[in-house]
Amino acid sequence: MTNFLDYRFSKHDLTLKPGKTSGQSALCLVYADTRAYQDALDAAGVTWATTIQAVGPKTAIVALTVDGITRSASGEDTDFMSAEARAFKRACSAFGLGRYLYSIDLGFQPWDGKRFGQAAYDTLDKALAKLAAPWMAWQEPSDAYTWAISVGAATCDQHARNALKRLVDTQFGGAIRASTWPTVAQAFYVERIQRKAEKVAA
Repeated sequence: MTNFLDYRFSKHDLTLKPGKTSGQSALCLVYADTRAYQDALDAAGVTWATTIQAVGPKTAIVALTVDGITRSASGEDTDFMSAEARAFKRACSAFGLGRYLYSIDLGFQPWDGKRFGQAAYDTLDKALAKLAAPWMAWQEPSDAYTWAISVGAATCDQHARNALKRLVDTQFGGAIRASTWPTVAQAFYVERIQRKAEKVAA
């Protein structure tokens, strides 16, 4: 099964939301958009599906099945759609996807009742830098090849090239564009980590 623990969302998919408030400050919590979770599952090349159970008008249970393995989680929120999204993300976390977000501690940050100030985003940048996955630094395919060879996820440059080409052909329409490179890089990273794990387990 794909190792989602190493997957990192793009910073653009992250949102800061307030938790407990105290005066002009609020506990700063980090969330990722539901679409980002869906995109991550799609990029991993796994077979996944969900079933949703309504427990109440504001409570949902989502069962997420990934490659035949099912894990469930519940969610509560101000409305059913939000509860469903919360449950889905928790089910993803049960597979390791997005679990790292729980380890990001931004503490209390200035809060004007509507939004956080720049200080909160600066703190987020520092936290993400400490948790950054290798693919985030890749500017072009050659960076991915170098990484894959260095960690034993590819035997040589041509092996890495063939692996990336196969991935792009099957999941990205056969072409790498500047706008899609971050997503391609993530998918290559996850796929190579998975292949390496399978090789070790064999």
